Order: sequence, then C-alpha cells, then structure tokens
Amino acid sequence: MFQRFNQTVKSLTRKRLRSRARDSNRSGAAAVECALCLLVLTPIIFGTLETCAGILVQQSLTVSAFEGVRAGTGRGTTSEDILVRTRQVLEFRGVKLGEASLTEFASEGDKHGIFLITPGDADVEDLNALDPITLRIVAPAAGNATPIFEHLINRDIEASVTMVREFDRPVGNIIVN
Repeated sequence: MFQRFNQTVKSLTRKRLRSRARDSNRSGAAAVECALCLLVLTPIIFGTLETCAGILVQQSLTVSAFEGVRAGTGRGTTSEDILVRTRQVLEFRGVKLGEASLTEFASEGDKHGIFLITPGDADVEDLNALDPITLRIVAPAAGNATPIFEHLINRDIEASVTMVREFDRPVGNIIVN
C-alpha cells in the first residue's frame, strides 16, 4: 500500500516539475503580451478621459448659457442680470474663459468670452416680446481640461443658447399684468 502511495507521489512530483518548467517559459510570454496590450490600451484610456473632460466643459458652457439667457427673458430684466447669472454658473462649475472678462460682455473682435446677441444689437431692456436673445460662450480648452494630447490645447469650446423675450407689454387685446 505504501509502495503504491510512493509511486503516485513520485509521478505527481515529476508532473509538477515539468509543468513548472513550462510555466516559467510561459510567464515570459505573458509579460510580453501584457506590455503589448498596455501599449494599445493606454492611449485609448487617456483619450477617452480627455474626451469626457471636453464634453463636461461643453456641457458646463451650455448650462451656463441656458441659465444666463433664462435670467434675461423675464419681465423687467437687464443685460446685467444675464451677465451675473452666467458668471455665477461658470464660477460654480469651475470654467475659465482664459483672459476674457467675466464682468462684461465680449465684443466682436474677442476670441473668448460671453457674447450677447440681440436683434440690431439692442439692449435687453429695449427688446419687444418674442424677440430672440442669444448668449454665446467661448472658452479655451487649455485652461479647462487636463490636456494630455497636444492637438487639444489650442482648441476652443463653444456653446450657444437662444430664447425669446417674454411678454411684458400689452399685445393687441391681451393685457399682461
């Protein structure tokens, strides 16, 4: 009985030694395969993260423009109301407009900033009901996301929202209080 046990143990030991020899050869191949996979996966992972960061900035600009225009469409609102609300949302979301001012609207020649577009460049206070108000925000990608790839640094991220002014004067037979 013990002889059979000893033979079984010896044969198992020989098999383990042979499989370990094969495993040691295989572990080198596994390291090479891992390195090759990492070469392919690393740019994909970092590219996905950078793309998501850019989409987040784009969405933040859209929300800021939406909130700003919404603040200016009501009765008795001014362009200052639009600017204040837009600035609040931009600061809350941590979006930087580069060297552009957050305290005044950008003019046509500016590259980045908050642009207010109204019919005939009229003030918001002078707009009639149903006149469109467009707010366009342009921010540099470099200051708002962690740039991993060089081609994203010099790009601009832009969002634009248009709404119409609410009724604030009598229209025909309709009297608005």
